Amino acid sequence: MEERSEGASALIAAKMLQGWALLGEHCPACLTPLMRNKEKRMYCVSCQQWVVRENETAKVDKAVKIEKIEAGEEDGRDGNSSAAPWRDRDQPPHLLPKVSEEYWSPEVISTVEVKIMELRKAIDETRDVAQLKLLIDTLTSCLTCLELLRKN
Repeated sequence: MEERSEGASALIAAKMLQGWALLGEHCPACLTPLMRNKEKRMYCVSCQQWVVRENETAKVDKAVKIEKIEAGEEDGRDGNSSAAPWRDRDQPPHLLPKVSEEYWSPEVISTVEVKIMELRKAIDETRDVAQLKLLIDTLTSCLTCLELLRKN
């Protein structure tokens, strides 16, 4: 298990050096943190699989169809393609469940902002290095979460 974790960490680090973003969400299949490329597509480095939300599958299918038409792989007629879009054209992407709109309410954003302020205060007050690392990791996750909440 530890080997897999170290391998995933190395792959995540490599992607980050390529300009990919580490997300506050995890792969539904293996629980590895997800990455996002510059085209805003989510990816699991452990599964080597693209990940999409259930409510985005139609949009992904349409984008893939356009890409295939532009590449000359498809003639544009419906039903001509049975290939999977994201990974070696042999597997569908992992699906993240739909996110309810109640998660994106102003109250949720406000709560996360309060927690960020509490974490900053705790960071200022702590002297324990292990506790400081935990607080900073939590703060980073909260900031990522807040960024995602504000985008939606």
